[in-house]
Amino acid sequence: MTKPDCVFDAIVAGDLPAHFVLEEAEVLAFLDARPLFAGHTLVVPRRHHATVAELPLTTASLMWGAAARVAAAQRDALGCDGTFFGLNDVVSQSVPHCHIHVVPRRRGDGLRGFFWPRTRYADDAEAARVAAALRAAVEASRARPAHLLPAGRVAVRDAGAGDLPRLVSLLADGSLTGGEDPGRLDAYRDALAEMTRAGHRVLVAEVDGQVAGMCQVIFFRHLQHNGGRCAELESVHVDGALRGRGVGTALVSAAVEAAREAGCYRVQLTSNKARTDAHRFWARQGFAATHEGFKLYL
Repeated sequence: MTKPDCVFDAIVAGDLPAHFVLEEAEVLAFLDARPLFAGHTLVVPRRHHATVAELPLTTASLMWGAAARVAAAQRDALGCDGTFFGLNDVVSQSVPHCHIHVVPRRRGDGLRGFFWPRTRYADDAEAARVAAALRAAVEASRARPAHLLPAGRVAVRDAGAGDLPRLVSLLADGSLTGGEDPGRLDAYRDALAEMTRAGHRVLVAEVDGQVAGMCQVIFFRHLQHNGGRCAELESVHVDGALRGRGVGTALVSAAVEAAREAGCYRVQLTSNKARTDAHRFWARQGFAATHEGFKLYL
């Protein structure tokens, strides 16, 4: 849903310019045009949600995960000491599209009261330089070993029926279609049982005993490659707050190993064209974008 008079919807649609710091499937971050300090960033959901009450919990998790990464990037790129996080709801909400302010702070920076004095960048070129520095720091943080979870914190196992509420929650971040009812767990339970009987795998990644990610591995044979077996990866999802910390890598490694054990000669997948961060992730796992994917929904 969008609102034609919402400035942030116009930015999301590309109708108004902005200096982007982070672009993900569900969340964007861009510089505030009237910052408290240089690097003041707004984290917004792509879909229009006017208030916190309208915000799905999964989207809220993704927003705070993005805000945390932006704050870390501000310290890396701008040398600030800390961060102010702010979220106005209705009162003092200048744009009625839920958003988080991520403001770089320095000791003795003179900030008093709440959200003043606002300033402006000297020109568009200065704003572009600040945004580029923050973007680079966000990207660098994804591959930094210090951000990875310690060895042993991530455990991968096969999913059970008791995991279904959490799995449906993860799927709601991007794989559920508009006609699906995530409350009908019986349908998902039947699907999991049928997949298990057919020899397919649904893997979950646990962090400290809590499900943090999932991946479906579907096996099939075809005539080429002497009747070879293939593995198709579907619905690889990681909790937004834990992305970039090795959970997805652990899941994919387990899925590839499961494909080897099943005698597959190839592992394949499709990825939404809009998820550019996911494309970089798959490239790091050794996957190559050798084919164009097509889908026909019936």
